[in-house]
Amino acid sequence: MLWDYCEELRRSNSGSTVLMKVQSFNEDEMEAEDVSQIRDPVFQRLYVCFEACKTRFKNVCRPFIGLDACHLKGPYGGQLIAAVGRDPNEEYFPLAFAVVEAETYDSWTWFLKLLDADVGENKIMTYMSNQQKGLVQCFDAFPNQEHRSCCRHIYNNLKRRHPGILIKELFWRAAQATYIQEFEKVMSELKEVDVGAHKWLEELPLKTWTRSKFTGNAKSDALLNNMCECFNSKIIEARQKPIISLVEDIRLYLMRSHAITCIHYNKEKVDNYVDDCYKVPTYKTCYKRMILPINGSTMWAKTRLPPMKPPHLRRPPGRPKKNSVREPDESKAGTKLGRIGTAKKCKKCGKLGHNKRSCKGEVGGNSKLPQATGEKRKMSMGRKGSVGGSMAAVAALAASSMAAATPSAAAASLTSSASVSRTPGAAASSSNTKAQKKQKNGTFTIVTVETLRASKNASRYMSAFKVVGSQESVHGPIAKQ
Repeated sequence: MLWDYCEELRRSNSGSTVLMKVQSFNEDEMEAEDVSQIRDPVFQRLYVCFEACKTRFKNVCRPFIGLDACHLKGPYGGQLIAAVGRDPNEEYFPLAFAVVEAETYDSWTWFLKLLDADVGENKIMTYMSNQQKGLVQCFDAFPNQEHRSCCRHIYNNLKRRHPGILIKELFWRAAQATYIQEFEKVMSELKEVDVGAHKWLEELPLKTWTRSKFTGNAKSDALLNNMCECFNSKIIEARQKPIISLVEDIRLYLMRSHAITCIHYNKEKVDNYVDDCYKVPTYKTCYKRMILPINGSTMWAKTRLPPMKPPHLRRPPGRPKKNSVREPDESKAGTKLGRIGTAKKCKKCGKLGHNKRSCKGEVGGNSKLPQATGEKRKMSMGRKGSVGGSMAAVAALAASSMAAATPSAAAASLTSSASVSRTPGAAASSSNTKAQKKQKNGTFTIVTVETLRASKNASRYMSAFKVVGSQESVHGPIAKQ
């Protein structure tokens, strides 16, 4: 079917270049030049340049062509290469395009040779590219043609190695400099700021990115290859379709630009193909009738009719609403942008999904540390333990403190420690062990009555002493302040 479609394009648009390249995986057909000799041809490339496009470009457009490629989203992949020029109205002018297997040196060379045969005619052309894969090396095969690089892509490569706002400003000043003295002055300033950035730019061919080195052949001082990007944005949906549908969408899109030429070719009036609603007389007719002014209220004629009463008050149920009800996905009134579709980020912990007012985590992410997790686990076990176990731990600590205050009560303190260790609860054994270690090291803490009463659980601590025994008989006299 592709063969039939290509033949129909040649028949309907006489003079157009429509070439399809196929390949074969049969060993005896590798070098076959006649397509009819290939039993199972496999599609490889398709080049299309309509006669109307190349004739119009050669007659009225400047010798300036932008080159770019974009991915095809179909099941077989591939790339769409496009050549776009500029018309006399400074708008982009699609010239030729091709469907290829990938961006390679061979595919770009094949495309440029066909394009040069269509529009070159021994003319010096200026090509602008985004420094695509395999394309820069292709211009070695066209020594008579000029080549420019998109400055936006050059700067993107520069800022990865040498970022900075000042470097960005100096680069664009150097690219936009129109005479050599200004260019050298800006480059000297860049060298003082960053020697590496200056050296990196000096290694690039200056004639490809600064206006001070451009020749007047292209009749354009464009620094960006945005005309190709505009064309690619128009065919986003077409890039998802098969080859025939893709080419048809591009052909129909180009036909709209040439519709007026077709009308003139048939010697007809353009107004006959435009609906009346788009014409200037229709616009004037819309505002033909005028709304006349009126007199002031003191000059109104008296009608002598009874005065009008206001309508009956109708109050709907509920609280009156001042603002209209909006849909869930409708933006709120005002100039402030909404946060629909954006994730919140907490300024405390740095996590997404909440803000600092609703943050419940640790600052700086301390909960992820192993020691913090262990401390939390110990605290939770202490809370879940029995009351007797926690009270026994307090008693053990008090016993060791009393031993420091009265040496004669050391034996009683050890006796109480032994009795406390038999108290159930994990916290009791751990606290008793800590108290014994402190006693061996010679460090003790004196527990006073004021200290116990000042704590939040004073009643529970005092009852613990009563459960173990009398305070003075077990722990000795409590130190008083």
